[in-house]
Amino acid sequence: MPKRYDSDLQISFHHDAAPGDSVPADILATTLQSLQSVVRLLGASHGGAGSSGAGSTTAASDARYAITCHLPVPGSYAVPVTIAGPQNTAMADGGLDVLGDLRALLRATQDQRDEDLGKLFPAPAARAAAARAVLKMVPGPRSGTRLMIEYSSGERIFAPDPGTRRFLKSLAVRPAGEAERSVVGHLNKIDFQKQRIRLRHPPSRRDLSCSYPPRAEPMLVDCRRDLIQVVGEITLDLDEVPKGIRRVDSINRVDVSPIRLSGFKSGTKRVRAKHPMVFQPIIHNAYKHFALRDPPFGIHLLSVTREELEANLLEELDSIWRHFARADDADLMPDARELKQQLHNAFNTA
Repeated sequence: MPKRYDSDLQISFHHDAAPGDSVPADILATTLQSLQSVVRLLGASHGGAGSSGAGSTTAASDARYAITCHLPVPGSYAVPVTIAGPQNTAMADGGLDVLGDLRALLRATQDQRDEDLGKLFPAPAARAAAARAVLKMVPGPRSGTRLMIEYSSGERIFAPDPGTRRFLKSLAVRPAGEAERSVVGHLNKIDFQKQRIRLRHPPSRRDLSCSYPPRAEPMLVDCRRDLIQVVGEITLDLDEVPKGIRRVDSINRVDVSPIRLSGFKSGTKRVRAKHPMVFQPIIHNAYKHFALRDPPFGIHLLSVTREELEANLLEELDSIWRHFARADDADLMPDARELKQQLHNAFNTA
């Protein structure tokens, strides 16, 4: 096997139905090609292209940040990968920085921290392009194939789950710097005659105005000076700070009371909590979304509304129960076996 460098990555694939040292060719090709796109976008951002545009690359950066695959190694289907090669100077004059940025990008994606992605790709168009490239790396849910990326030292940096895919989709389809779906602010004025409200966006202290449907008026009266959420089309300035509300789909009271869970449904079975579980929502991401941070089982969720957050939580629990709690120990890595034990300690099937 060729010499492996400290900067090597190892990409492995695990198939739920047929574990073994193989992977469908189309999944392997798509993942590697998409990883190449991600690395080149990061390389372009080092050269300044990612700071103002969509992360375009050049022939020079294509060569400089080319990835190289080595012979597969046993363990599901594992492919060692380096950025450039020993004959290339990329590792000495920028490749290591890109490798560090790749780790930061994948970890920020894993933890659903789009503020960290913004540091790597300040331009919305470049960030959306990176999200699309990372999303293409991840095998589809119907493929039955799970992806994992580690350093050659064994340090895991990326193991996407269904929540990761939802997060990436939300970034990939977001209009580039033009609009958001949601904004949260303090209601500080109601004009009953014109049926308009004004709210203040806490991070920017900017006042935003919009019309409201008559059916929302009793709720608005009850929420004076409280936080409310406007869902619709929110225009943004160049710094991605809300500057106006173009269209209103709904106006909601902000509810961050705990989500109390007694169980969830997985297939035809009911999975019951041995003790009631509590998940605490927060308002996150510059007062745009509801989120769960550091809840049990390593679940990280970001959703536009509280209702979506609750639905996504049930979907996520169903997914990790099917993929981990019902899996054979022999098919799981040590940390996955630990997660399996945590799930069985917390839940019983009805």
